Amino acid sequence: MVAVFFGKRKKLKPAQVMVAGFLAALLIGAFCLALPVSVKARRWAGFLDALFTAASALFTVGLAVVNTAAYYSVFGQAVILLLIQIGGLGIMAAATIVFLALRKKISYNERLMMQHALAAETNEGVVKAMRRLLCTALAVEGIGFAAMLPEMIIRFGAGGIFKALFVSVSAFCNAGLQNLDGAGLTPFAASVSVLLSIAFAAILGGLGFAVVADILSKKFKYSKFSLNTKIVLVTTGILLPFGTLFFLASEYGNTMSGMTFGEKLLNAFFLAANAQATAGFNAIEVGRLTAPSKFVVLFLSAVGAGPGSTGGGIKTTTLAVLVVCAFSRPRADGAPVVGKRGIGRETVRRAVGAACFSLALMFVGTLLLLLTESGNAQIQSLYGLENILLETTSAWSTSGLSAGITPGLTAGGKLVLIALMFAGRIGPITLAMAFGRNAGRADAKIGYADANIMIG
Repeated sequence: MVAVFFGKRKKLKPAQVMVAGFLAALLIGAFCLALPVSVKARRWAGFLDALFTAASALFTVGLAVVNTAAYYSVFGQAVILLLIQIGGLGIMAAATIVFLALRKKISYNERLMMQHALAAETNEGVVKAMRRLLCTALAVEGIGFAAMLPEMIIRFGAGGIFKALFVSVSAFCNAGLQNLDGAGLTPFAASVSVLLSIAFAAILGGLGFAVVADILSKKFKYSKFSLNTKIVLVTTGILLPFGTLFFLASEYGNTMSGMTFGEKLLNAFFLAANAQATAGFNAIEVGRLTAPSKFVVLFLSAVGAGPGSTGGGIKTTTLAVLVVCAFSRPRADGAPVVGKRGIGRETVRRAVGAACFSLALMFVGTLLLLLTESGNAQIQSLYGLENILLETTSAWSTSGLSAGITPGLTAGGKLVLIALMFAGRIGPITLAMAFGRNAGRADAKIGYADANIMIG
């Protein structure tokens, strides 16, 4: 089907295959969720709502136009769970499972696609790396499932088994969708086992497979970690405590009033972890947060998780590169230096491009949503730049933390968020590689004199 669409003889680039795979999975998932068997009322669901839910699950966002537990049947929830797993691991990881199950020989082109999906330097050993990714994901999801299971069974009975599995997979994949009742995780605000299980699964998923693999292979010896791993760990190690302490201070007498100090600290850490890892879970109402807290949620979500992770945002390494470029002293050839290593021009270009792309998405998405929802009576009490900006940032950064306006959006607003979710999950580099002109064109080999442009 893809070959027919692009032309029988045209060889697709790995980035194009990934985009086509995500689009195909999105449409198939939306069709399945629209079926009467997927809905508790046993009727056809509106296709736009099904498309939105499929996009939120596949692109691991967490925004929801309907309550998952109340609206979808067990079959529908299973479809959502499958989409979350595919979206979290990636299309090529899902394809690898099929290849291995069918004992199919993996071709050279398929190895190139896996290399692109893993952001690996070469395609050597990518099949083994993909297997390790799958094993790591199953291990983390299994541990999270086991940790949450007792409390879920106490609260929901036998149905808590599937709920624990759903939430665990959603946490590691940084999806933010849950199949609990209408109150969501609010009743678990004092549950250490549930909140910490979700938080640490989200953090591990947000670090990125390459970082987790490097940590395990180097046996937790920091001095032997790669520079990429160190940057991700240091940046995450700064953002998480900052967010935790800020939320603790800002929400101490607001959304956290009535809690013990330990519960307040737990919920502050939980909110910071879910914002920074773009996991999207919340045990306190985001709409009731103070304006400064919403701004910090927006900032942490925009920065996001590590590269090659299940999370979104511009990525922690992008922020680190931009900060280093702004404040570090360059070496003789002009390259910024971090950890006695120079940051190459191509890395700087990608970091600036990712940041500019994200700012453009934020600006355009916010403007469009302000226009589509200006006369929407359903969200009039929440309509305003603060909440609209949080909504669009949640969509493109895949954080899923919302002030509560998602269910009341117009059809135009839902389409805007679907587009933002797609662009945010695919990312600027993959989109550029999929739809951009070939780097090998004639003018790419021509060198031009530098222009002297005044900055600042």
